[in-house]
Amino acid sequence: MAIDRKFLGAWGEEKHTVLGRPLRPFCLWHVLLLQAVDSPFIKNTAPEWRDLALAVAICQTRYDQTPKKKPGLFPFWWLPALLFPGWLKRQIGSFYKYSGDYLSSPDFAVIESPSQKSSRSVDRGLPPALLQKACDIIGWSHWSEAYVWEMPLCKVDWYQVMIAKAAGMDVDFLTEEGRQEQAELRVELDKKESEDQHEAEE
Repeated sequence: MAIDRKFLGAWGEEKHTVLGRPLRPFCLWHVLLLQAVDSPFIKNTAPEWRDLALAVAICQTRYDQTPKKKPGLFPFWWLPALLFPGWLKRQIGSFYKYSGDYLSSPDFAVIESPSQKSSRSVDRGLPPALLQKACDIIGWSHWSEAYVWEMPLCKVDWYQVMIAKAAGMDVDFLTEEGRQEQAELRVELDKKESEDQHEAEE
């Protein structure tokens, strides 16, 4: 059986630099701070240069730290951004690549028994998702709070799934073979859809 490429990706960290500044591994703490400032990088809306500068400052911090200062009116890189408009666009793309590299989460499904389905409450309030992830791992591993909040986001997701499995949940992982089968099925479906469309046009 081929080893899961997403699992390998989660443990294969790459160094990232944006705006000339080295970034720390993208972690729960960074997501929390980006949410706190309502960052476009979290909302998936178009970021401006100040949004990028603040996001870069956030992703240089360790747990329980905040950026030392907000982006000034004329940061050190304003001249190349002004003279070369495509440069800023590339820097924004680099930040998206950086955060995307930490999203190698497992593909899985939780198989619920009839009793679990019937006991599930849809009205019950849920804790913040980031806090739930951190508490699951801290409670299971007894690792320090700072270590877990600074853990690369992709590793957090893998550990949380394995904690659920260790607790007795029936977890069905999508393997590399399964992904290949899905890709082949999509090709066949696309081919059939194209043929049907061609016949309809005739």
